Amino acid sequence: GCVGGGDGRGLIIAAGARIAPQCKMPRTFIHSRTPQRMQIVIYCFAAGFLFFAAALMFAYFRSRHYGLFLIGLTYASAGILAIVANDWWPLAAGFALAWVLRMLGLDPDPALQKKVDDTPQN
Repeated sequence: GCVGGGDGRGLIIAAGARIAPQCKMPRTFIHSRTPQRMQIVIYCFAAGFLFFAAALMFAYFRSRHYGLFLIGLTYASAGILAIVANDWWPLAAGFALAWVLRMLGLDPDPALQKKVDDTPQN
């Protein structure tokens, strides 16, 4: 372990002098500011974002619609950042940015896609 527990306070000696901690504990699943139950929720939503991003990338490779690529990239980035940062705000920001991209018209139009699918192939 670290001298001083890694919390930045160091050991207090009887004379009142402080010893600086030898190392910093990484903010991992156990040592984090976020409560453990909230971390599980964050990981579940991040996994959902990554699954949704994978589905959008698969749809992009089939249709070559660049909007699907950008929205999928947004969801993937938000999911990865939420896992790395161990915080909820990347999920909210990614979801909001994906909806902004949809409002800008980057979501494929289902009626147009149906017309493309119904055209006879020669």
